[in-house]
Amino acid sequence: MTKVRQPLRRARSKESHVWEYFRKEDDGIYVKCKKCQKNLKRCGNTTNLSEHLKRAHGIHNADNHNPDDPGVPGTSSQLQVTPQSLVRKKDIQSFLVSCRQRDLTSKEREELDLALLKMVCQDFQPLSLVENEGFQQYTIQLQQTILKNEHGILYKPPNRKTLTTNLLNREFVKHSSNLREMLKLVNYVSITSDAWTSDSTKSYLTVTGHFIHNDTLHSYVLATRELSKKHTAENIALKIRDIIDEFGIAAKVVAVVTDNAANMKKCVNDCLNKPHFPCTAHTLNLVVEAAINDSLVLKNTIKKCRKIVAHFKQSCNASEALRQYQERLNLPVLKLKQDIETRWNSVAIMFDRLIKTRRPLTMAMAELPNTPEVLSHDDWAILEDSVELLQVFVQATEQLSGEKYPTLAMVIPIVRGIQCSINMCSPGNEFGSMFKNNLVEHIRARFSEIERNRLSSTASFIDPRFKKLGFGIQTNADVTEQNVLRELGPLNLLSRCELEFGEPVPQIEQPFLPSNTSSNSLWSQFEEKKRMNAMTNNSTANCVIEMRHFLASKVIDRTENPLEYYSKNKNVFPTLHELNMKYACIPATSVPSERVFSKTGQVTNSRRNRLAPDNLDKIIFLNSYYSSNK
Repeated sequence: MTKVRQPLRRARSKESHVWEYFRKEDDGIYVKCKKCQKNLKRCGNTTNLSEHLKRAHGIHNADNHNPDDPGVPGTSSQLQVTPQSLVRKKDIQSFLVSCRQRDLTSKEREELDLALLKMVCQDFQPLSLVENEGFQQYTIQLQQTILKNEHGILYKPPNRKTLTTNLLNREFVKHSSNLREMLKLVNYVSITSDAWTSDSTKSYLTVTGHFIHNDTLHSYVLATRELSKKHTAENIALKIRDIIDEFGIAAKVVAVVTDNAANMKKCVNDCLNKPHFPCTAHTLNLVVEAAINDSLVLKNTIKKCRKIVAHFKQSCNASEALRQYQERLNLPVLKLKQDIETRWNSVAIMFDRLIKTRRPLTMAMAELPNTPEVLSHDDWAILEDSVELLQVFVQATEQLSGEKYPTLAMVIPIVRGIQCSINMCSPGNEFGSMFKNNLVEHIRARFSEIERNRLSSTASFIDPRFKKLGFGIQTNADVTEQNVLRELGPLNLLSRCELEFGEPVPQIEQPFLPSNTSSNSLWSQFEEKKRMNAMTNNSTANCVIEMRHFLASKVIDRTENPLEYYSKNKNVFPTLHELNMKYACIPATSVPSERVFSKTGQVTNSRRNRLAPDNLDKIIFLNSYYSSNK
């Protein structure tokens, strides 16, 4: 009987280490990468899986590499082995092993949670970020890459509910409380306010606070509240009053800076009964707008420019042609900038960019079909004259919009500087001369009272950078000197009484009630009034001496910090130092609150339009707080 020969059974080869990185799916066709969760098709071998590991994760020779063996490097680079490197390698291995063998402590987890919240607030990310699959996979991949931890994840980000109801609320309460405590330590606070509308057509009111603490200027967003009612002066005043009451600064507010809108002026002057200072940047913009509206020729040129810029922004072919011509001419690659009616100085910025790209722009428009009407020689002359006249407005707005240094004192010298700069310009055509005259006239009309404004004149006079030199009219400087002396007197008397009595000055108009019934009690009230009169006279004399000394001292450089000057000389000018704390905290513009509108465009767009106004308020506050405390 012939035996049937059995086929030899092939010995099963050891499974590739590639499978340490993949999980087989139930369908038997696809596998899932454990690192990035991507599905890959099986092709009968592990070649495509190895290629994925190389391309996506930088893992080479996966067939021979055991990911659980920390002694084998995961890349193709070779390290020089030295006794020192072996020690370091051993330490790293021990650290990684220890990471795998323990969970995060509650403190470590809390620190990571707070870092995540800080990122959300600082970058205006949506709260739902923590629920996005891509973000979750990123945190997993990050830990796996750093710790070489294939299976265990140490940190899992909190969900949106925890981030909002727990972390956001807790951080807001903590830091708003810190700000309240800081505000208790200061005597003077100024605020700015601005109303704006989000992408979801909700109206909001933002209030910022500015004060000097430890001779340093501080700026914070106090609150952002929804304006659900009409924007009347009364309704706005109710919101502002609620905010300043919450922070306990109602009696400390020395000025409110807003735009020139009638409802905002009425809100501050009539409803809040606080000193109002109109935003200087807004006023400068009104000057430029009025001068432009006076010139039909300029308005037509602006329309032409807007069409050209819009065409190059909307057409890929046009923008690419402009880029290529700039490169051929070895010029910087610049994009055109569109004029936006609500943005200050945007006409000047648009004109300036067109002038800088004139040659490549002209060449591109000559080549491209269906382009807008080209600018004529006269149009280009208008652009050049306009930029020469308007560039000083751009510079002034930028300098007056700072938040890290005192700006109110700069208003008078900057306005006078603008007038001087414009008068020195020599336009080359009739349009330029007319536009120049229009600007001069509107500046005179808008700023005719700026040297008699108590806030701006006092701030400039007591600023060691300017003193009387910033004024254009000497009489206004002399009147301001007398006003400052009158304001210094009570401050000096107050400080003297606090030193002598250990308490603020008593109100001498009230009847003096002696505590004893001695024979001298009959004349106690008279003697006290006599004593206070002597102190008042001494205080006035002291203030005059301090003022003379201040005016005789050297005017410091314009780039120096006046707060540092007063900090170093507070013993020499103690009363002026105190008065400067009151006026140097007032910003020249309402830009701090208006900036919130541009920032929050990132947090109130269509992806975030479900964000509750209360949470928006907290995020904006924390964004400001984190930025101010870097």
